[in-house]
Amino acid sequence: MQSQKLRQAILERLSQRTLLLGILLSLAVLVSSALYLYEKRQSILAEEIQNANRFNSLLLEQTARIYDSVDLLLRATVTKLEDGRFLANNTERGLYELLNSYITGMPHIKALSVLDSTGNPLATTFRYPTSRPNFSERGYFRTLKNDPSLGMYIDVPVRRRSNENQWLLNVARRLPAHDGSFGGVVVVSLVPEYFSSFYDSLKLEEGSYVSLLREDSTLLMRHPAKDESIGKVFGRNPAIQPFLKQRLPQTSLRMYSHISKTNVLVNCRFAKIHPIYVCASTMENSLLGDWKRDLISIGAISSLICVIIMTLFILLSKQLQSREAMAAELVQKNRDLDLLSKTDHLTGIANRNFIETRIKELISNSKRYERPFSVILIDIDHFKSINDTYGHSVGDRVLIEFSNTLSKRIRDTDLAGRWGGEEFLIICNESDSNGATQLAEELRSVIENNNFGLQAPVTSSFGVSQYRQNERSEELFRRVDELLYTAKDSGRNRVVSG
Repeated sequence: MQSQKLRQAILERLSQRTLLLGILLSLAVLVSSALYLYEKRQSILAEEIQNANRFNSLLLEQTARIYDSVDLLLRATVTKLEDGRFLANNTERGLYELLNSYITGMPHIKALSVLDSTGNPLATTFRYPTSRPNFSERGYFRTLKNDPSLGMYIDVPVRRRSNENQWLLNVARRLPAHDGSFGGVVVVSLVPEYFSSFYDSLKLEEGSYVSLLREDSTLLMRHPAKDESIGKVFGRNPAIQPFLKQRLPQTSLRMYSHISKTNVLVNCRFAKIHPIYVCASTMENSLLGDWKRDLISIGAISSLICVIIMTLFILLSKQLQSREAMAAELVQKNRDLDLLSKTDHLTGIANRNFIETRIKELISNSKRYERPFSVILIDIDHFKSINDTYGHSVGDRVLIEFSNTLSKRIRDTDLAGRWGGEEFLIICNESDSNGATQLAEELRSVIENNNFGLQAPVTSSFGVSQYRQNERSEELFRRVDELLYTAKDSGRNRVVSG
């Protein structure tokens, strides 16, 4: 019995551990796949950052050269005009020709213009003669007029008045009068198309774009072009604010682009000489396209492997559970058989075999430790007449109720059993003859006052005896049987001990 219980416990634990092992193996497959994909993604992003650093360094160098040439042009023009003699001795035509000569061979410059202190153009290479519009409302004009300390000023992009489809990037310097007061401004107008032609020659990867920003993060131009984003301020994005505030030489970051409507990997560099930023951006969807395909394929394969593993281990676990159930069923059947071997099939109390086994155990215990025990043998008086009068079914019911009465009245350490027919035997453990006799009298009285559903009262006779050292069980049974018959011969419904 114990070995069967142990085997059942082992099978149950093995089934649980088998299922747990399947889960752990599946998790190991998923975790390994996730780690591989994560490391591959990080490797792609790290490689892109390195490439973007090299690429953006080239972009910044070329862009800085353009603004260097613009600044040299502005300085040369201011130097030529600031003493006032050239302007005093030349007409608009002469100034126009001078300005044209300055920008010859400079394809990135759309026009060079000179404005007086009121914002009216003195001359511009846009056209001759000038149409005389006033530019005093332009940002570069107001800023340079109000701040004499400023050098080259990069203005926000504006649309050309004569052509709304063309953006101009205006860069200006203050033109002092001969007495040092504000005498006007010199303005260079750049066209974004020149930058685009250069950026285009670098063959940007699909999903990549280049942005040129002012110091305040206003977008000057973007390639490939997106007109709706030109002139917008991007410094409000929390991801880029630390870089802008600290004016770091360069940074790489991941941020959400409201223009592209997706996450982008951005590398920005700041040109300290000219307060501009050049940013190279790559959309993650484009950059991680192959990785996402790997994600789908590896995810599908990993999931399939996990399904196969779990299916195999579930089947194995079920097989073990089936064996466990069979083992449990076998244990239960053995338990039932063991119970049947110890109990009377009608009354449910101990049968004669179990009583005899228990008596032998108590005899052995009494010999070793000299502990007393007694037995009570009981016979239902005139039981045959009950069967003859009421039938065997009523007789069986009386036997069952009689055995229940005995079981309820004895101690937990005592044992009541059916000795055979209408005879019952009670083993009183750790009890001498006096204690057993007292219990027998109590039982006799209870039985006498219970008619067990019959018209006439039911009585019983009792034989009580204590075990005597070194006697055999047969001798004890014979003596208590003789005492019982003495009680019956003496008129029944009585207790005889000895």
